[in-house]
Amino acid sequence: MNKAFDENSQIVNEITHAIESIDQFVKEIEANKDEIVHVIQSITSVSEETAAAAEEVTASTSVQENSVNNVTSESKRLNDLAVRLNKEINKFKM
Repeated sequence: MNKAFDENSQIVNEITHAIESIDQFVKEIEANKDEIVHVIQSITSVSEETAAAAEEVTASTSVQENSVNNVTSESKRLNDLAVRLNKEINKFKM
């Protein structure tokens, strides 16, 4: 009977050890999960900031394109005025 008690005690100790190992493993999983969630949140934040910066660059590029188009248009207009002015000056030279 003492032998059966010792065997049962040994089994209980092994089960207790297994439960403690499982508990420690679950705690490690929870800690890793929390760290992964934090990293994902950081990545999300950086991605949002990058997207916002890309939108700003796109808007800035659009403004610059409009400015270049305006300069081109005004340059053509100025050239046309210079041609007209030369024609008018040539009238007085004759």
